[in-house]
Amino acid sequence: MKAYDLSPVISRRGLWILATFLVLESLVLGAVLAELDAFDLVYAFTRAHEDWEADEIILTLLVAIVSLVLVFALLSVRLARAVVRASRRHLELERKLAMDRKQLAMGTMLGGIAHAMNNNLQPIISLSEAVRDELPDGSEHARDLDRILQAATSSREILAQVLGVARSSTGPEFDDRCAARETILRALNLARVALPNRIRLSTRLEPETETCVVALSKSNLETIVLNLVNNGRDALKGMEGGIEVGLDLAAPAPPGARIEMLDHPWLCLSVTDQGKGMDEPERARAFDLFYTTKDVHEGTGIGLSEVLSLVKGAGGDVELSSAPGKGTRVAVYLPYSEFTGGRHGEVDSDR
Repeated sequence: MKAYDLSPVISRRGLWILATFLVLESLVLGAVLAELDAFDLVYAFTRAHEDWEADEIILTLLVAIVSLVLVFALLSVRLARAVVRASRRHLELERKLAMDRKQLAMGTMLGGIAHAMNNNLQPIISLSEAVRDELPDGSEHARDLDRILQAATSSREILAQVLGVARSSTGPEFDDRCAARETILRALNLARVALPNRIRLSTRLEPETETCVVALSKSNLETIVLNLVNNGRDALKGMEGGIEVGLDLAAPAPPGARIEMLDHPWLCLSVTDQGKGMDEPERARAFDLFYTTKDVHEGTGIGLSEVLSLVKGAGGDVELSSAPGKGTRVAVYLPYSEFTGGRHGEVDSDR
C-alpha cells in the first residue's frame, strides 16, 4: 500500500504553530474560567472534600485536558486534509499512468494498422493513376480520380508518419512547410464530398493570406481542416445549417503563445458551425484524448486532440468558443512566413 507523505502535519513550522496555539489557548481558557468563577466552584467542590487538598492541581488538569482535546481536534483536521490531498495526488498519478499505458498500447496497435493500410493503399494509387492517364483532362471522371488520388496520397503520408512515430524514429523526411491557403482549399475540396446537401460549406479566405507559409506538412494541415469540418458536420447531425471556414491575419498573438513568439506574425484559421454547441463541462474536456459525446460507433474522441497536438507542434495555439444552441467556433493560430513566386519552398525571412 502506498505510504502517503504526511510531513505537513509534523513539520517544524507546524510544531511551533501548535506550541504557540497551546500557550495562547491555555491563557484564554484560564481567563474564561476565571470570568466564569470556575476557581470558586472548584474551591467549593474541594472544600466539600477537604481530604483532597488539590484545588490548583484539579484546575490545572482540567485546563490541560481541555487543551489536549482541542489540540487533538486540530491535529485530526490537519491530518484529514493531508490524507485527502495525498489521496488526490495518488489518484491523479494513477489516472496519468493509465492514460500513458493506453497511449502506448494505442501506438503499438496503430503501427500495425498503419502498415497494413499502407500496403492496401498502394494498388489503389497505382490503378487510379493508370486509369487517370487514359482519361481526357477536364472530364468528370478525371476530376473524381484526381480527388481519389489526392486523398490516397495524403493518407499514405499520414500513415508513414504514424509508422515513424510507432518505430520511435523520425521517419521519412517530409516537407514540414506548406502554403496555407492552397492546402486549405485542397482539403476543403475533399471535405465537400463528405458533406450532406443540408449542410452549406462557405469560405472566407482573405487575399493577404495568399503568400503565407506555415510550419506544417500538407497532410498535417489537411488533417486539421478535415477534422474541424467533420466536427462541424457532426454538430449539425439531423439539422440544416452552415459551416464557415475563414483564413485571415491575426494581429495579436494568441494567449497561449510562447514568449519568443509574441512579436511573430500570426495566421488565424477559423471553422464556425451552426450546430448544437457545447456547455461548460463539454468545452473543458473538448481537447482531451478519447473524449467524445458521440455514440460508441460514431466517434473516437481523437479529432480535436490531434488538432491541438499538430498546432502546438507548429508553435501555434487553438481557441474554442461555444454555447448551447449557438454553435461552435474553433480558431487555430499559426505563426507564418511568406514566400515569393509560385513555389512555397522559396521562403522569405519572417515579417
